[in-house]
Amino acid sequence: MDGSVTAVVNLEERLAVTDLLHREARLLDAADFAAWLELYAPDATYWIPSGLPPHDYRRKMSIVYDDHSAMQGRVERLASKFAFAQAPPSRTVRVLSNIEVEQRDGGGYIARCVYVTHELRMHRERVLPARATYDLIDVGTGLLFGHKRLDLLASNEPLEEIGFIL
Repeated sequence: MDGSVTAVVNLEERLAVTDLLHREARLLDAADFAAWLELYAPDATYWIPSGLPPHDYRRKMSIVYDDHSAMQGRVERLASKFAFAQAPPSRTVRVLSNIEVEQRDGGGYIARCVYVTHELRMHRERVLPARATYDLIDVGTGLLFGHKRLDLLASNEPLEEIGFIL
């Protein structure tokens, strides 16, 4: 997510970005993972760093660092009978707030928000708060995610399995 940003975006741009963030959350909560994956550019990455900052996926372990191919593999496993960590599957509700949108010089947007996933699985509820940063690219026919980064509040704590897509 290199490149400078300017804080000025018009209402139409802000709504387009916000709509995309909300659409992603809705598709994940509906377990429509194939449609979710279509929101990502072919060279997109999805990163959940572990530990405390500074974060560098090249030098430190990550909870998740997926390129598009690895994301496709997750989607295929979740759709198959072989997602043992998700038998039975989690039910989730995501809440996004404090959304900020900035236009990146040269096109596209950077969006940041508070991102909270509520999970219910096997009669147990869990809350996973995070800060999300998105790099959105304009492909001419609309916006796609070029990169998503989730900084979990508990990234330096022992973390139970996450068999679903955050």
